[in-house]
Amino acid sequence: MVGIQHLADEIAKREDKVDVLINNAGVAWGATLEEFPESGWDKVMDVNVKGIFFLFQKLIPLLRKSASAEDPARVINIASIDGLHTSPFSGYAYGTSKAAVIHLTRFMAAQHVGEHILVNGIAPGPFPTWMLSTGVGFGGETEGVDWDSVAERNPSGLHFRSHHPVRWRDRLIQLGEHSRENSAPMTVFVLRRSMKAVIGMP
Repeated sequence: MVGIQHLADEIAKREDKVDVLINNAGVAWGATLEEFPESGWDKVMDVNVKGIFFLFQKLIPLLRKSASAEDPARVINIASIDGLHTSPFSGYAYGTSKAAVIHLTRFMAAQHVGEHILVNGIAPGPFPTWMLSTGVGFGGETEGVDWDSVAERNPSGLHFRSHHPVRWRDRLIQLGEHSRENSAPMTVFVLRRSMKAVIGMP
């Protein structure tokens, strides 16, 4: 909470309003059920869920100053397809936390659309990061490793190297395929003024 308050205070010193807030912090914790520590569970939930809620709380005064019917303020929460289905490599806490992000996004959207603050969520699929690499046994390496083998372990068969079209799930943008290339354009798409009627998650 100290870090969140510090960030909010520093933004308030520099800006008189916030037009767009993108919540993209995330951590995971790999452990079996028998070995999973309370500290690991708390870390994942604190960063992935609590962080989103309380940063939104601290910045909502600045979001309100930006918001109008003609040009609403925007909030985008980055969830994960692991919040929509189970994954063989996401672990207990990560997927559960991302499911919480999805539901939190629905609540935020419903509660604040009347203030012209539009809250949406994006749920990317896996792509090569240090965090995923450590979770699937590549030791943090992202280059020169067999990412196709990761896709073979994913029950949905979706991963960042396939070339299927991006799929929509109502108002949730689910980027199960080719996520690294599609996440940025889909974020921009949600921020367009013509998307003022789109909020929340399915």
